[in-house]
Amino acid sequence: MLKRTITAVIGVALLVAVCIYSHTVIFPIVIGLMALLGVYEMLGCVGMRKNFIVSLCLYVMTVIVTILTQTIQTHALYIAAYSSFLFCIMLILFTLAVFSEGKVPVDKVCIAFTTCAYIITGFISIIQLRYLTSN
Repeated sequence: MLKRTITAVIGVALLVAVCIYSHTVIFPIVIGLMALLGVYEMLGCVGMRKNFIVSLCLYVMTVIVTILTQTIQTHALYIAAYSSFLFCIMLILFTLAVFSEGKVPVDKVCIAFTTCAYIITGFISIIQLRYLTSN
């Protein structure tokens, strides 16, 4: 319990520091790293961390979506690009699950994709809200 408390205190201190410098490029980088850490932990909880292709697809999805927040300025265009990218990753993962002949369970791929998309959307929403309030 002490270890978790210390980790939480350090995490809150880092979050406060990042929020102070939220008008710089540090903010989306740190939020993207936090999203990547969340995806890594979720893949471990689901049991898909050892599957290289599934993990790689979801890590790449996290990085690209974070980069999209910095490159696409129009909110409606960002939503369209994000939705299209999620669909492409979902298609790749489900194709992998179907044609892997049972090596990659479809139910675990569904859980991994859904929870990771949820995590990424939550963290990216923080970036989007920051830029929405600053404009």
